[in-house]
Amino acid sequence: MSSSLSILISGTNGLIGSSLCSSLKNKGHHITRLVRNASDDPYSILWNPKKGFKKEDQNLENFDAG
Repeated sequence: MSSSLSILISGTNGLIGSSLCSSLKNKGHHITRLVRNASDDPYSILWNPKKGFKKEDQNLENFDAG
């Protein structure tokens, strides 16, 4: 019996990242996307490579994998 993981993934708009997200979701895992552009998706965290994370998104300790 496998347990559900909470996973943070970057590159989710690409060919491999989008397939990986679909596969992990189908296996029952919770996916949060690391994105560079603002998104309405509640399961995304905005990240600016030059400025870092927004203050309210800095709690990254709750992920099982990233």
